[in-house]
Amino acid sequence: MKLKPILLALVLLTVTCILESCGQQQNETYSGHNLSFAIPEGWTVVKDVQNGNDTQIVLSDTTSAIRIDLIKITELELNRLMLEHLNSRNGPSYPSEIDPTTHGLWKLIYCLTPWNANGAMGSYYKDEVIKTRTSYCSSGSESSIKPDQVEYTSVYNSCEEPPNDWLLAWIKPEYEDDFIGVHAIFLGDYEEISLEWQGGSRDHTMQRPLYVVLTTITRGDITPIWEMI
Repeated sequence: MKLKPILLALVLLTVTCILESCGQQQNETYSGHNLSFAIPEGWTVVKDVQNGNDTQIVLSDTTSAIRIDLIKITELELNRLMLEHLNSRNGPSYPSEIDPTTHGLWKLIYCLTPWNANGAMGSYYKDEVIKTRTSYCSSGSESSIKPDQVEYTSVYNSCEEPPNDWLLAWIKPEYEDDFIGVHAIFLGDYEEISLEWQGGSRDHTMQRPLYVVLTTITRGDITPIWEMI
């Protein structure tokens, strides 16, 4: 008896029954450039380009847009950015005592203070990549949003209730010299998902389409369940 086809059929039947019983539809998945994430229902990929080592993907529902960037940056630049961020937070002793050319320095900073490491990436993405003029009312790194299982993602949001402009960035040692940035602008009304934000003075919510992207994104292709059997 061939057990593998039988097992595959049982798995697909179980998944189908679960989705139908919950009244849900499976989102289409984007997979390319070593990035994977679920595409929100009603949204499509309207831009997918690679410029040198950098990748940019834009999703839209014709009203709003979510931009995802995978950006290559040198180890020396990562060291410098994180040392400067530490300097701005903790005083001028860091740059004078630590050699920014030290191999593996940014990964050490990440291991010791991942919130500072991702804070540096958020500032760089906001000021040097997006170059936005938005006045963000909230920023931090301890929200319940953990894209690709990153504990301290840098998050900025604008002043409206709910915020219509979001900017997030993060890096992981496994990414080597790449980091991911996400910039979203919403111009319509969307279902809001509640967020936890440690130390926040007010309640926070996020538009569902952005929430879907952030909670499913990973650097690396997703293996379909039927290929795991």
